[in-house]
Amino acid sequence: RVLVASNNPILTLLLEVLASSPTEREIQAAVVELANSRRMDERLEVHLQGLYQTECAVCGQSLQPEAVIWERLNMQPISRIYECQNCGDRGERPITEGDKIRVTPPGRMELHRARAIERISEIDSPLRAGAAEALEMIQPRSLYVISTIINRIEGLNLPDNRRKILWALTISMLDAGNMLWNWPEQRSRPRQLSASSHFRENNLWMVFEKAVRDWPRLEKPIQVTRRPALPPEEGGICIYPGRLRAWLPMPKTIQPGAALAVVPRPNQAFWTLSAVWSGWLWGREAVQPLRGALERRRYDWQWHAGALHHSLSVLKKNSAPQMPVFLICPELVPGFASAVMAAANAAGYRLSGQAVRNDVETAQILLEDRGNNNPSDGIGMEDECRVSVSEVLKLRNEPCPYLTLHLAALVGLERSGGLPINTPEIAWDTLTKIQNLLNRVFNKSGMLVRSGSQAQSSDSGWWWLSQELTTGELPLSDRVELEIVRSLMRQPNISIRHLDALLCKQFPGWLTPDWAWIEACLESYAIKDGSGKWRLSELELPQKRKQDLTQVEAELESLANKLFFKFHGVNPWNWEDSEGAIQYRFYGLASSMIARHVLTGPGPDSVRKVLVIPGSRIKLLLLKLRQDARLEESLQGWHILKFRHLKNMAARSEMSREIFENMLDSDPMSNEGLQDRML
Repeated sequence: RVLVASNNPILTLLLEVLASSPTEREIQAAVVELANSRRMDERLEVHLQGLYQTECAVCGQSLQPEAVIWERLNMQPISRIYECQNCGDRGERPITEGDKIRVTPPGRMELHRARAIERISEIDSPLRAGAAEALEMIQPRSLYVISTIINRIEGLNLPDNRRKILWALTISMLDAGNMLWNWPEQRSRPRQLSASSHFRENNLWMVFEKAVRDWPRLEKPIQVTRRPALPPEEGGICIYPGRLRAWLPMPKTIQPGAALAVVPRPNQAFWTLSAVWSGWLWGREAVQPLRGALERRRYDWQWHAGALHHSLSVLKKNSAPQMPVFLICPELVPGFASAVMAAANAAGYRLSGQAVRNDVETAQILLEDRGNNNPSDGIGMEDECRVSVSEVLKLRNEPCPYLTLHLAALVGLERSGGLPINTPEIAWDTLTKIQNLLNRVFNKSGMLVRSGSQAQSSDSGWWWLSQELTTGELPLSDRVELEIVRSLMRQPNISIRHLDALLCKQFPGWLTPDWAWIEACLESYAIKDGSGKWRLSELELPQKRKQDLTQVEAELESLANKLFFKFHGVNPWNWEDSEGAIQYRFYGLASSMIARHVLTGPGPDSVRKVLVIPGSRIKLLLLKLRQDARLEESLQGWHILKFRHLKNMAARSEMSREIFENMLDSDPMSNEGLQDRML
């Protein structure tokens, strides 16, 4: 049973609809009822589609565009995006004169805007300025469509569950109905109420209809209640539509086992639009819990730390000392991590567990009551940060992205008393002091070196210890690669989610592997079936790779005989000249785990060292070299020989030492993708 405090009406509605898990048929039935409703003398669907109608640039067929692209400077439409079902033409095409006429909706826009603002605030309300600013981010045609759909939903005689479904689809439409979405599309979502130089005006009726398929559905519905009604013993969700502090303290009969939260980073666009949408859907009263979003313009990390501290302090004061707090922090950046750690410590918590995924910028943080666990004495804050960072690097035994090390340094700062502890307020310069101290640790201590980035900021590239370190442990990427292959052998037809869960148990905390590395290993070793399950490729089965290495040995011996070298050894194999001096040493691998060979020491300069690996490992190897400067540096002077290239050389009837030397590096790693396309 889960208790949820939610003062955002938009999020509350989304939670209720997701938990009810309506079927696609139920959602479609609600959309059909709305589409068939009348707008004057025509169906609503026909009326709204007419606002976006365009013609195919190739065959002239009338069609519905997906979006219109606008230029912000001149506020002019410049192109449209569509797919013609008649002739197959698709993509971005120039705007037409007819399209320019249709961007202006019917009626007086001043009236539409005035009504939209009236639903949010009264004339003399301080919220009015924020509401008007938000409306500036909505195109006239989009505002007309939004107002029309909301008015029609309100006018229909619908059961409560069907009305909620339509409101949920409306939120999907509202999210797409503003000028914040860049063109060409960018990875990051909007955080400020600011349109880019080129933006999309989406076809909102098309968005509304597509949302039917986009909404995820659970295997079975979850019962949802509103306070004071509690969920049944077998499970469910109880929603309190307000702030956490207004709900606490809870009755003694309710003793939560843990607190869980997704902690979002500050997002002016999301919270401002949530307030606006709440007013449009439910009236001015629904805006009141979010009035601060319409009044506030700036969100910085210091403000965020204070807001988190306030919520965590209320939770700490009104919960059992042993109750853990589990936080998920998406879109994580260093300032965000500092704000969370400062807020948690100031509220009386301490970090007891963490996991970071750098490539998806997400952290999981586990907090527990600090109790009498006070900071250690005798070691300075900077030294403690360096120790903590060094411990993480030794544990991983390879260069690491800054985000993980930033959190590790914050743990050191916590241990040394460098974060506020059990304080009623967080000082205004706390985050600045933290950043200045960590800047000295990373950039001025001489303990760390950075590679892979020319940027001035610390939060890019890959960091490693300036003094070389040998732990005897494989680098983390090698350990993960090995475990993925073992898991594929143990459990054929495994989903990536299941594999990820196994890996996170095997490599917890600071060792959590990045998602991109897991995907890269799967693409290198496995094949995905139609159901999304992965199985080890036939070429990667242990017996097959054993045969490949046996063949590699035979081909190397054949080449040695042709070139009048003596061949001996058991992987690595040596080629010796007539005087017994080793000229070449070949290391046969079925994986990309080269560190154990390359980082062990230079060896004799006279010996030419060659790694013989499958072509399917090249992408993994390139990824490792991009992230690990010491591996890339140590590989200088080595040769990379692919299985297929060795086979081609061994099959040549004419071969000399000169030809061999010329051919040895003629199939470089960077050509792997090109070779595949040519073949």
